[in-house]
Amino acid sequence: MTKKRLAIIIWVVVGFLFLILGASIGSAKVNSQNTVGGTTSTATGSATDPSIEPTSEPTASDLPLPIDTPAPRPAGPKTFVMPDFTDMDENEVETWFWDHNLDVSPEFDYGDEEGTDCADAGDGIVEDQSPAKGTRLKNSISTDVYLAVYCDD
Repeated sequence: MTKKRLAIIIWVVVGFLFLILGASIGSAKVNSQNTVGGTTSTATGSATDPSIEPTSEPTASDLPLPIDTPAPRPAGPKTFVMPDFTDMDENEVETWFWDHNLDVSPEFDYGDEEGTDCADAGDGIVEDQSPAKGTRLKNSISTDVYLAVYCDD
């Protein structure tokens, strides 16, 4: 190999090293920039406010507030006696089941008024129920209670 070829290879290798070094420095500069309040800042401070320094750790005000989880309901009875829901509205029925820790599945049937504003709001008044008042039922999600309701205009 001649001295001329060796010099060309060395210059090519040195050129690639400078190219790689330049790309690394450029990448490091891009990675060190943060967006604070819509303005670009670097590790030395904000472009508009040099006193603002980016942090790698969130502050307490940056963290989401904890979600309050409701206390679990106590276990309800294994069985219950079906009350008379006649003349109660849908919300009162749901509240009664909740207050008595019952996990039954009530179904409200609006008949011809299904899909009306009254049915959508859950404001129907119970006019008939199945099972009937006084029936002993199991407290279970698989226990179905059917309530025929009408809209009171």
